Amino acid sequence: MERVVILGSGLSGLISSYRIKNSRYADSVKVYERNPHISKRNSTAAFYGHQFFNEELTPESFEVHWKVNTKLESKEEYRKAYARKVYGADYSGKVSIKDGEAKGYGINTDALIKHADIQYNYTATNINTEHRVVTFNDGEKVPYDTLVCTLPMPLFLLLSSDSGRDSYIFKCEPIYYSVIKRIGREADYNHMHLDYFPDDDVPYYRKTTWGDKITIESMKEFDGSVAANPGKMWDCDGVKELRARLTNKGVYFQGRYARWERKDLTHMVWNRIIKDIYE
Repeated sequence: MERVVILGSGLSGLISSYRIKNSRYADSVKVYERNPHISKRNSTAAFYGHQFFNEELTPESFEVHWKVNTKLESKEEYRKAYARKVYGADYSGKVSIKDGEAKGYGINTDALIKHADIQYNYTATNINTEHRVVTFNDGEKVPYDTLVCTLPMPLFLLLSSDSGRDSYIFKCEPIYYSVIKRIGREADYNHMHLDYFPDDDVPYYRKTTWGDKITIESMKEFDGSVAANPGKMWDCDGVKELRARLTNKGVYFQGRYARWERKDLTHMVWNRIIKDIYE
């Protein structure tokens, strides 16, 4: 009997549950969530330029357009300026920033929630990877054959018997954002617009317009902003090797912060979850 335990009911956890249950590789697939409920989020998560999942989960599409707004003349100039603005003066990696367009899809998260077997009010307090058991806040010990972890990797290491957490340096900074309703304008769900601002005289680096809202994002706190944590992350040496080692103990990480890969996107969970575990 294949028992799958999934920690976390965000999109990565819900998509993992959906894919594993539909694959019929496992006899039991349960999602453990620390909150008492999940608020309804029907089609609020937008993914563009990625794989079309299926008609049940992505019933609606829209056009996505993105544009770089800058006074700088060359691509090299504004790419460097954007990297400095988002990642800091010491950042040496490449940043892709350009004008473009793609097809987008809204994910029907209600369909994912209804499909999943979610256990609410469960907070993991210990993960024993040797004996494959998760202990929760009420003292209950839940055995597993396969553990899908969507918790941030630093938290997993804090809870895990296989930690070695002092060997890893996780660096991240909060992103500050503000959501503004466009009062007096008709909601446009047929188009999403993303504007990028590499210039120093603009206090934010990205503005997203979709439906009846505008979302502004910045690495610096501004009036009316809210901090999102963990936020922007930096690469951590040894993480890939850690993930590979833990697969031998039935542990699989899904999601950007769980894998600690800043370029990891939700459609990648859909594409790899079955292949990672069963193929």
